[in-house]
Amino acid sequence: MTELGGVRVTPTNLELMTEAEAQAVQQTYKQLLDQIDYPVTVYSTQSELDLLSYAEYVKDRFSTHRKLWEDYLRYCSQVQTGSIHGTDHYIVTQVDHSTESALGFLNEEEDDLEAEAQRRTNQLIEALNTSDLSANPITEKEIASLKERFAGDHGHRYTDTENGYRRFLLITEYPANLDLGWPLDILRIEGKIDVIQQITPRDGGKTRSRLNKVKERLNAEINSRVTGGFLDTNKLESKLASTEGMLDSLAQRQQHPFDYLVTLSVHGETREQCDSVFQKLDSRLKMMGIETAEPLLRTDQAAETCTPNQRNPLSQSYLLLSNAVAAGLPFATRTIDQDSGIIYGEDRFDNTPILQNRFNWHAPHLARFGSTGSGKTYHTKIELLRTQLAHPQAQIIVIDPKNEYNQIIDKLRGNTYKVTDRPSEINSAACFQVPSRGQTQYIDSIINLIEHLYQVTSQNQGKTLVVADEAHNVSGVGRGRKILTRWVREARDTNTAITLVSQSASDFTQYPEGQTLLDQCPGKVFFRHQRVPEDMIEYFQLSEQEVIDLYDLKTGTESSYSEAILKISGRLDAKIRVKATPAEHQLIEQ
Repeated sequence: MTELGGVRVTPTNLELMTEAEAQAVQQTYKQLLDQIDYPVTVYSTQSELDLLSYAEYVKDRFSTHRKLWEDYLRYCSQVQTGSIHGTDHYIVTQVDHSTESALGFLNEEEDDLEAEAQRRTNQLIEALNTSDLSANPITEKEIASLKERFAGDHGHRYTDTENGYRRFLLITEYPANLDLGWPLDILRIEGKIDVIQQITPRDGGKTRSRLNKVKERLNAEINSRVTGGFLDTNKLESKLASTEGMLDSLAQRQQHPFDYLVTLSVHGETREQCDSVFQKLDSRLKMMGIETAEPLLRTDQAAETCTPNQRNPLSQSYLLLSNAVAAGLPFATRTIDQDSGIIYGEDRFDNTPILQNRFNWHAPHLARFGSTGSGKTYHTKIELLRTQLAHPQAQIIVIDPKNEYNQIIDKLRGNTYKVTDRPSEINSAACFQVPSRGQTQYIDSIINLIEHLYQVTSQNQGKTLVVADEAHNVSGVGRGRKILTRWVREARDTNTAITLVSQSASDFTQYPEGQTLLDQCPGKVFFRHQRVPEDMIEYFQLSEQEVIDLYDLKTGTESSYSEAILKISGRLDAKIRVKATPAEHQLIEQ
């Protein structure tokens, strides 16, 4: 009898971190490895990003704006044909009656096994949720999927599965220094590749004893060769130095020993596709200085080794210490929502479309910041148009002190009002403007309007998207901050998504109430900034690299696209490229 436990890991983005910050994430992972007293398997599994279901979702919501609708569907199709892959990350642990837990050896009682699996799952969650990573318990459906993933008819080289063919590679030797996150170079190869890392803690005393015997044998062999006149002992001396380094680290209790096995699995719909990705993988590994072997005639054993709830019939692993194992941190590639929502942009690194349904977030609010001309208003207008396509029944309301949204609202068959108007009924879309742009005398009127809209949207249970542009005008007034904070806090209960648009996040972070307001917004989008104050860096915990990027992000005036940093709490942290479809661009620029 066995019980499986584990977590699904939401990844971080190492590209947005300095070297020191990335090493801090690695240290968190290393500390987790040093804490565990049981084997774990780390899965990074890839599947083709399928936007077909999303395209069908949009098709079913045929818009009267036919050109806009067709262009967006065409854009989704172009993304789909780009062979983009998403990656899911799991840490799985297996418990059976032979397992020694903190309470001693377990009985074959189901309750005992389940309790131990839960203890391990909680330990993994507690350790990972203290860093830029986050984790949630793995579901039964996810475990079942992992169990079925490598099943099939096993030949001498290929495994014939339900979804195509697989080939396997075992890593047999690593370079002296492994770069942090080295699996990412593998996962970013064009093709579908799974990385399975099996990590088993070893007894420190027994490991030192074994290493001392290896040291003695290497010294004897080196001396024998030198005595016999063979001067080429470089490889043996390198192994001796590595062995002595391990012994020193273990003696000082700086690191812990592990049995470590990495199995790579390539999959394709046909043998030709599988072979093509396999060759790319093999070439990349050689460039990285990693040696491998293909388990010919043992594909069944390789598949069983990769499958949860199975043993390791290959009986092949390598002794590594904590730092080397932690270098295998894979949690920096991600999958995305694939069924609903809108595309906010494309990941600048790998062109992955950022598809998110903010109405599914724990709170559907977003704040968008950037200097004049950075692209924040353009991005906001793209969001309005795509929201109308994805959620045609949603109500759209724009508070527009810059008087820039009336044409978009008109295209959405909405109405434009003055900020002092109080229409008895708001239909599909509404825009509230000031009589003269840039006049601060209307701030009180805008605050009164926000209070009125708060009451109106509270009575509407349908989806509503509210955009408050130039939100710093309101956040700079105590009464305005209080009303806006209350609305944002309570709007989640009425399916109202609020977007705050402002030139700088510092307009909010400099006030405690402003920070409280931002606390209610899981989504943040940062376009180019001319100034990044300390209060903004401290509140958002921006890395040094992110601060540099905020000054250098591209804008639409200097390029065919703009760039932004998109952060969604517990979901996403990426630098994105923002592009409109031709129909969207035409509507926005009219």
